[in-house]
Amino acid sequence: MRARKLKVATVAVKDLDQAVKTFQASFGFPVVRRGNDPRSGASSAYLKIGDAEIELVAGGAAGGPVVDFVAQKGEGLFLLKLEVEDLDAAVRELESRGIAVRAETSPGGQRVAWVGPRGTNGVLLQLAASGTPAG
Repeated sequence: MRARKLKVATVAVKDLDQAVKTFQASFGFPVVRRGNDPRSGASSAYLKIGDAEIELVAGGAAGGPVVDFVAQKGEGLFLLKLEVEDLDAAVRELESRGIAVRAETSPGGQRVAWVGPRGTNGVLLQLAASGTPAG
């Protein structure tokens, strides 16, 4: 499987507003949008860096993935979203290598695939086809 590019690096944080201030003051990354995930209750801010984005994500429901991650590991890299040319071909190739992959359609109707952190030295990967929006 050949990834075309990094689309989003997601960083789990305790305080979203403080993290946004830090990234803007330290690096000058502009916020391009904010959002809330209705499934988990997490809030996020997307900062532009070249062709990619850094998503800062915080909070959510108790027992939700972001809250659990921060409680167990502290703030840090939570997810990498990679762009692939052909999602189905990438899934087949990874599965042929014995890598567990879970494909799904997101609530927004986008097809994505997930590779869990056990197979990637602790980093959750999301694969999306070329042309899929970043967030």
